[in-house]
Amino acid sequence: MPNVSNFLRELRFAARTLARKPAFTAVAILTVAVAIGACTIIYSIVHGVLIQPLPYPDPERLVQVWQVNRGAATREGQFSDPNFEDLRDQSRAFAAVAQYGASTNTVVAGDTPQRVQISRVSAQFFDVLGTSPVRGRVFNADERHVGATTVAVVAQRFWDRTMPDSEVGRATIRVGDVSHTVVGVMPAAFAFPEGTDVWLPREQLERNPYRTGHNWRVVGRLAPGAPLAAARGEVTAVARRLEQSLGDDTHMVDVALVPLREQIAGGVRRVLIVLLAAVTCLL
Repeated sequence: MPNVSNFLRELRFAARTLARKPAFTAVAILTVAVAIGACTIIYSIVHGVLIQPLPYPDPERLVQVWQVNRGAATREGQFSDPNFEDLRDQSRAFAAVAQYGASTNTVVAGDTPQRVQISRVSAQFFDVLGTSPVRGRVFNADERHVGATTVAVVAQRFWDRTMPDSEVGRATIRVGDVSHTVVGVMPAAFAFPEGTDVWLPREQLERNPYRTGHNWRVVGRLAPGAPLAAARGEVTAVARRLEQSLGDDTHMVDVALVPLREQIAGGVRRVLIVLLAAVTCLL
């Protein structure tokens, strides 16, 4: 086995050489270890953000929907209530479309107050993301109006952390000064938007009748067989009709659709690619 013998001889020679220069050997090993570790970490982040599919059914049909306003420096504008309602009612591009708004607030579960992410979401929100609770249910029609019984849906991690022995439908949390009955628990992987722990019905807040009040973000699921390009053409047509009929009463002149994967990656895409290239060169 001459090849094996040569390999072993060269391996022993390399080991003796490295042993004679311990400082160089330590630096070389440390450099390789750091490069491999950095590559592993950055690739894991890149895979999670840019490559791995979103944890929702048919994620390629999910889009962020933005109101484009007259004279705006950016296309990414939030919707007014009337403009959202017109888009929802006049467009056939969506299988479902919903408003949402996120904020941080104090929530008390049991006797423990904590600051968590809370999202107000409108009807069809959970349909858009195609996700059902692992316990209980989402909001019903009777709970979606001002003055209705205050209810909440919580994340699995929030439930496990604060009330694991409680019963859905009987457990309560306090958001600010208002008590809410927990009617559902969402799966562990569900955290849209922005790591939300508690979801509340948007319709329990008063509707803003003014088209110049840009208060809500919008997410939609494209209808089956509706290409993104065709959907963009349709929502643009809706916006143009509203502009022609309402004039200065509405700021909206167009609607932008951005694939949700692209929206979430946002400005970090280029940074992650540069970091991955840098650590690969180091390795």
